[in-house]
Amino acid sequence: MEETTTPVPRYRHSRNVLVENVEAMWRTWDEAVVLTDESGFILTCSPAFTALVGWSLDQLRGHKPSVYGLGLTDAALSTKMWNQLKTGQPWRGVLQNHAPGGFRWWGYTEIFPILQEATIEGYWTRVRRVFSHDRRGPTVFDTPWDGLTLHPVFQPLVTVSDGVPWAFEVLIRPQFFGQTVSPTDFYAMAESLDMVDIADSWALAAISRELSTRTWPRQYQLTLNVRMATLVQSDWLDRFLLDSGIPRDCVIIEISERDDLLVEIGGWGDLRERYPGIQFALDDWGSGHNDMTRLIDLHPEWLKVDRTWLIEAQHDAVAKIFLHKFAAWIKDEMRQTRVILEGIETLDDILLAQSCGITFGQGYFWGRPEPWSDIFLWKAGREGV
Repeated sequence: MEETTTPVPRYRHSRNVLVENVEAMWRTWDEAVVLTDESGFILTCSPAFTALVGWSLDQLRGHKPSVYGLGLTDAALSTKMWNQLKTGQPWRGVLQNHAPGGFRWWGYTEIFPILQEATIEGYWTRVRRVFSHDRRGPTVFDTPWDGLTLHPVFQPLVTVSDGVPWAFEVLIRPQFFGQTVSPTDFYAMAESLDMVDIADSWALAAISRELSTRTWPRQYQLTLNVRMATLVQSDWLDRFLLDSGIPRDCVIIEISERDDLLVEIGGWGDLRERYPGIQFALDDWGSGHNDMTRLIDLHPEWLKVDRTWLIEAQHDAVAKIFLHKFAAWIKDEMRQTRVILEGIETLDDILLAQSCGITFGQGYFWGRPEPWSDIFLWKAGREGV
C-alpha cells in the first residue's frame, strides 16, 4: 500500500522561517518589537519587548497583545486602528498597558502590516514607553493626562553673520510625573486620542503663564508652533495675546510641513484673513509635504529650511548648489519671504549658510532651548550687557 503524507502548507513553513529569522535578528536589538500573525496572535518578540512589558515570551506567545493591555483600549479607537491596518496601512498611536508588578503604562505604539503581494500575513509592532504609573501613584485613571506638566523653553533665531538674536522660538517640554517625554511622543499621543487641539490649548496656556510674569522685549519676535487643529479656531489668538501680554506684531505663527490643511479652511491664503497682522513661517521645509501650493498661496514671511538640507549640502556638491539656488529663488521671486536655515551646530554650518546666501539661522551653535531666565543670561553674555 502506497504511503501517503499530509503536505505542510507553504505559509506555515514560511512563517516558521520568518519567526526563526526575526528571533535571530532581534536577539541583540534594544528596541521593543513583537511579531504577530494575521489574526493578531503573538508569534515572537525581542528580549527588549519582554523586558518592557514584564511578561516572558512563553507567557506572551499564542496570546493577543491584550494580554498585557488589560483590554483598556477604547472600543472606537480599537475599531479605527484595525480598520486602518486591514487596508495595509501602518497605525501609530498611544495604548495603555500593564505589567505584572501592578502598575500601568502608556506606550507609543507603531503597528506595520506584513504584506505578501496583496495579502496581510501578519504584523510587526514597535513599542516605546511614554510614561507609567507605579503603585505609589494613582491606580485608576481614564486618560493619559494625569500628572502632565508642560514647561516652555526658548531658542534664539539669529542673524548668521554676527549671531545676534532677533527672535525666540518657544517650545514645549512635556513631563508626566516628572518624567520627560519628547514633544513628538506627546503630540502622537494627543493625535491618537483626537485631542491635538486640546494639547495645543494646554501648551499655549503654559506659554501664556510664563510670558505673563514678564514684559516681552519688543525688539524680539516670538515664534509659536501651532497645529492646524488650533488654527481653525481663530479665537485662540486673541485669548493668547490677552493672557500673555505679548504684542500682536511680535508674533510669528509656525506651521509644520508635516501638518495638512483641514477642510474647515478654504485655502492657505485664507489664513491671512483669519489672522490679520500676524507673520507666518513654514517650519521643517524639506522634511514633510514640500507643498509648493502652501508656499505660494500663504506667501509666508519666513521659510525654515530643515536641517536635512544642511546635512546633504555639507556632503554633496549638487545638494549645496540646489540649496544656494533655492535660497536665491526665494529671495528673487518671493520677496516677502526670508529663509532661515535650521539645525546649525558648527562653524562649518555657518560658513555653508553664508556661502548659500542665507542670512538667518537657528541651532545649537547659538543655544539650545532653555527656560527664559537662562536665555536672558545667555543673551546678556553674548551682547555684553
